[in-house]
Amino acid sequence: MPSKTLHVFRSIAGWEVKKEGRQSKTFGTKRDALAMAIHQAKNSRAAQVVVHRRDGRVAELRYFGMRKILKSPRKSPLRQKIAKAVGKVVMDRLRADSPRDHAPA
Repeated sequence: MPSKTLHVFRSIAGWEVKKEGRQSKTFGTKRDALAMAIHQAKNSRAAQVVVHRRDGRVAELRYFGMRKILKSPRKSPLRQKIAKAVGKVVMDRLRADSPRDHAPA
């Protein structure tokens, strides 16, 4: 069953919701952006909503219509470094896909 991922992140223009491979939509508040992402996720067969902090790290994950297959990472000295590195890669990719200017991390 194919699933989609919706990313919610802060930019200069406001809060954006970006479906992977598509152009993002901008909202004035985080609440509005998250509400739209959740609405789109609930209307699909399987989706996840990923909310990012300013530095790109994942602040929250929500799953709709699919099982969570990965366990939460255990607390380790490398966990913070890995989370920060992965967050940076994801945010760089999201910014590269969007023609708008984004807030620096």
